[in-house]
Order: sequence, then structure tokens, then C-alpha cells
Amino acid sequence: MKKRIISTCLTAGILTILSCGNDDDTGSTTEETTSIVGKWKIVSESVDGIATSYGPCGGDVLTVNEDNTFTAVGFFSNADDQCVVDGNESGTWSKDNNSLILDYTANIPTEDWTITDLTATTLKMTEPSIDGEEVIRTYNKE
Repeated sequence: MKKRIISTCLTAGILTILSCGNDDDTGSTTEETTSIVGKWKIVSESVDGIATSYGPCGGDVLTVNEDNTFTAVGFFSNADDQCVVDGNESGTWSKDNNSLILDYTANIPTEDWTITDLTATTLKMTEPSIDGEEVIRTYNKE
């Protein structure tokens, strides 16, 4: 009987120790732990559901730096299918939850994008345009 009690106590003790795990919640989500810092190439854009076409080399490249600065370079294909730079802007950025705020150095209105998807390889954002249209952009990390 004594052996049975000792055996039961040892089994219960071992199960208690093994069942304990790390329950610490860091409170982070994928979006909070995924960095927006990096070089992002636009892969799609739509304005009120109408897709924008940039041609074979077209599209924007958004570079978000660790020091809270950014550059936005636009490209398009000309009539000879040559890649042409269409704007090179810079400024500072800030991120608050799912909001990415781009404050341009030039005389361009500040943009307040809502991040709808942020992974290690994809950034998807929406913003109402100046005319009230919904702009949706999807970028891939380069």
C-alpha cells in the first residue's frame, strides 16, 4: 500500500512538472513583430476597384529606413519601353498600430495609410485619395 501511494505521488508530481509550460504572453502579434523597415516594390494598385497598370518596369519602390526616413521612387515605361523615373520623394515616417504616416519633405500632403496586411514579404495598405476614392496598394519586399 505504501508503494502504491508513493508511486501515485511520484506520478502526479512528474505530470505536474511536465504539464507546466511557458504561459508568458508577450502581447505581440504578427503585425507588431513584423518590421515595416525595408525596400518594398509595388505589385498592384487599384483606385475604387480599377487596377492601375505600370507597364513592364513600372511601379513605385518605397524604402522605409530604420531612422524613420523614407524614399518613394516612381517608375513607368515610356513609349520605347524604357524604364523612366517618375518622381523621387523623401520624408519621415511613423507607425501607430495599423497606421503608416508618410510626411513628405516636399510640398506633398501627408499620407495616412491603413495597413491591412503586413508579413515578412507583403505589405498591403489602403488610403482614401484626395478625391475620396479608395486606393489599395500591395507591395512585395525586395
